[in-house]
Amino acid sequence: MGRTPLLVPLTGLVAGIFAAELLVGLPFWSVVIVLIIGVSGAFWRSGIFSYLLVFFALGWGADYVNRPSELPVVGLHDFAAEVLETRETGGNAMIGIVTVDSIDGCGCVPFNVTAEIIGHRNIIYPGQRIGFHSPMEPIERVQSVEDVQVGSSAERRRQVVGFVMVLPDSLEFRGEADGVMPAMMRLNRDLAYRLSRADISDGTFALLSAMLLGDKTGIIEEERNAFSAAGISHLLALSGTHVAVLLGLISILMLPFAISRRKLPGQLLSILLLWTYAMLTGMSPSVVRAVIMASVFLFGRIIERTSVPLNSLCMAAMIILFVSPTELFMPGFQMSFAAVGGIIIFYPLLNRIDRRRHPFLYLLWSYPAMSLAAMSLTSLISAWYFHVFPLYFLLANMVAVPLLPLILGLGVVLLIAPHLDFVAVAADFFCGLLESVAHGISNLPEALVGDIYLPLWLTLLTVTMLVTFGVSLHKRHLSAAIASVMLICASWSANYLMPPVFPETETFVVDGTAVTRNGNVVTVFADFRNEAERDYLYERFSRRLRHYSARRGAILQIQCPKNVDPD
Repeated sequence: MGRTPLLVPLTGLVAGIFAAELLVGLPFWSVVIVLIIGVSGAFWRSGIFSYLLVFFALGWGADYVNRPSELPVVGLHDFAAEVLETRETGGNAMIGIVTVDSIDGCGCVPFNVTAEIIGHRNIIYPGQRIGFHSPMEPIERVQSVEDVQVGSSAERRRQVVGFVMVLPDSLEFRGEADGVMPAMMRLNRDLAYRLSRADISDGTFALLSAMLLGDKTGIIEEERNAFSAAGISHLLALSGTHVAVLLGLISILMLPFAISRRKLPGQLLSILLLWTYAMLTGMSPSVVRAVIMASVFLFGRIIERTSVPLNSLCMAAMIILFVSPTELFMPGFQMSFAAVGGIIIFYPLLNRIDRRRHPFLYLLWSYPAMSLAAMSLTSLISAWYFHVFPLYFLLANMVAVPLLPLILGLGVVLLIAPHLDFVAVAADFFCGLLESVAHGISNLPEALVGDIYLPLWLTLLTVTMLVTFGVSLHKRHLSAAIASVMLICASWSANYLMPPVFPETETFVVDGTAVTRNGNVVTVFADFRNEAERDYLYERFSRRLRHYSARRGAILQIQCPKNVDPD
């Protein structure tokens, strides 16, 4: 296995989680048998297959243990819960994901639900405890219907099992929750308030809140679309780039330890600060992955050993999947690890300029080479999930990414000293420049290629063959590299020649509303009282069913029938 001994355990762990999701009804004792066989084989004769079986069983077991239980109650009850995360809506409501731990005054096994809080004054924050007297409902599931997504990514990640609508007079605030994570959530709010005291524009505040604290609620939809179309939406989501800049700032703070040749306290303190930042921003997979890799790198310097990036990446994935196996199926987890994997594999192949002989040329080419390497794998995953591809991502990243350290550095200074007006002016300038880059590139002709619909098999096969191609070039196996390219070309040709075939009619339920497709017409059966309500429903379901309709070449219509049975 060379210098990446964790690659085999990670493969077994991932396979175990996949098997657990596919074979839900299999009894747990079968997992124990697989584990016993793997452990016995490892003791009897050490080999890759034995380790694969052991971690296959561990992955299966981790998924089984973390699987959410069924909703324990439905109907009207008194609930007590801790708020995990929130987001505001355009109307008179706030959406929150909460952990219910008490029903009618009695403790229960905690479970997560989505709570819609009605009322302008009823504003909840992560880390608070609330009580409410409201009816609980199980979440809806759409079975076997492609392109109709149920729930947000946050709801799937939190394993939400129910929904509750909380009216203004039924909400009760019960103080702050106990524990480390609630305390970090409160600190996050305090830092956001401190940042708001700086003399900066609303747009700059929204960008700095997203880039420093992981709070993207202040970014309007127009800004999100512009960053996405330009191919730099990753700058708004906390990732390894942000952690790398933060590590650079921490290294500057640790200079006194380096000057005094007492590096051990400085490196341990750096690791502690990185993990504090990960908890402060909600322990998102991309940040945790970057912090684990940085911690391995710093620990390697402590023991005077060189860390292998791919091995550190495998360790980060294993830790995250052991704690939360559901992350394996989340777009954020997949794209974060694919980006770093692409950089590890393809960046050395793309940037072969001698760093010592041509340092300026090496640095100049490093930005586009790293962007190309990261997009080599993430572009396919992004196209499968979001069905779009930013055509000018390379140009946008070459201009925007160098601005990130400046913006983050100015943001940290404003968190420490929000009264420094000259820093606020500089932050406004560079954030405005970043926004101008996003809007300028997103307005270029054909900036965003849309309606890309790839089958899952083609996406997985292409990603696998690209990895095989890169590894083969590293090992100088030219025949394997050529075979990988030929298989990619053959697969894409087969997909083009054999387009997907859909049934003539489909019927399902979305958001409590019956939907039927007959040929190329999608009909939504919804009650409305006037044209204004009809227009609202049409716009809402047009967004909700956009990809479903586009893949099938269908048009949408709204009907208001009498006594429609959704089934």
